[in-house]
Amino acid sequence: MFKHIYVNSLKIFLREKNTVFWLLLFPMILAIFFKMAFSGLTDDESFEIIPVAVVCDEENEEAVNIYKGILSGLKDMLDITYTDEKGADKLLDEGKISAYLTVEYRENMPMLSMTIKENLINQSIVKEVTDKINEGVRLVMSGSVDENRISDLMNVENVLNNVQLSGEKQDFIAAWFYTILGMAAMYGSLIGLTIIQMIQANQSEEAMRFNLAPASKMKGFSAVFAAGATVHSVNMLLIYLYLRYIMNINFGSRQGYIILASVIAGITGIAVGAMIGAVLKSGANTKLGICLAVSMLGSYLAGMMDNTMKYRVMQNAPAVEYINPVGILTDAYLKLFYYKDLSYFWWDIVNLLVIMAVCMTVTIFVLRRQRYDNI
Repeated sequence: MFKHIYVNSLKIFLREKNTVFWLLLFPMILAIFFKMAFSGLTDDESFEIIPVAVVCDEENEEAVNIYKGILSGLKDMLDITYTDEKGADKLLDEGKISAYLTVEYRENMPMLSMTIKENLINQSIVKEVTDKINEGVRLVMSGSVDENRISDLMNVENVLNNVQLSGEKQDFIAAWFYTILGMAAMYGSLIGLTIIQMIQANQSEEAMRFNLAPASKMKGFSAVFAAGATVHSVNMLLIYLYLRYIMNINFGSRQGYIILASVIAGITGIAVGAMIGAVLKSGANTKLGICLAVSMLGSYLAGMMDNTMKYRVMQNAPAVEYINPVGILTDAYLKLFYYKDLSYFWWDIVNLLVIMAVCMTVTIFVLRRQRYDNI
């Protein structure tokens, strides 16, 4: 019975033209527009040493000294000027620097914070650099600031080893295309909606027949969900191959891990849609609109429309980063691209699995409680 439901469900998913468009064709079309918009920005001459300022005054001089050694190791990427905040603001207003950095204590740790005036590629590069340094500092500190730990930070190699690049040629444009795969993963929520419509007796005639079948409801749900996961996993793989080999987007060399993250994120998207479909009592069109809105909001917060949005979310609402599958998947791709250490990547995978588990638990709980007087 499981095999029968699985095969029939595959046929139903493949016949859904709207779902095929949103899950497969729309991300590919969007990638074409992205490629047109960013054409020429990846040329070697587009990347020059970036002028930045670091705010240094009496109040934060000791903290800035911690970073001077680290930043001096980036002289091939950043042209650094040390000045006070008033001078940094003036340089930024005059367009003489792309951004300026300040050192602020967060959770008893000195962290770099970036101030910008416009959102261009140089600002994105500076953001990536500051993110790497901040993450390295967190790893080195691993707790609160004290004199013994500050001496560790003065060791440039200690910090840079923690944020060591994987050796790939850096491609800061690629991050925008990573969000397309994240968006496609969340569009799996449309499959999740279809799954619920197929098994809730009050949703459609197919669902009525499904509930009259001799198979248990949970077994049937498992078969339909497996079919949806199969379709969307293939879909994610096709989009990834399209971006990598047709659009020539640089994902790095860790292809197996990239595919793994894409599949898990896609199934997480299905679980989110299934939960929305099971919990909400509104009509099918309303649920569809909610799923699309959630997907686009997640894409926006992950930096699809504004490359500094992800940075601002991390600064002002870090909890959002842990519940946004688009941002988590994008982050996983970036960590695979930049870091040799896979532990960063596995944390993102665990995060996706937790979201998936929560959504599935809620969905199953709702489905088990549903009873019908007659069908």
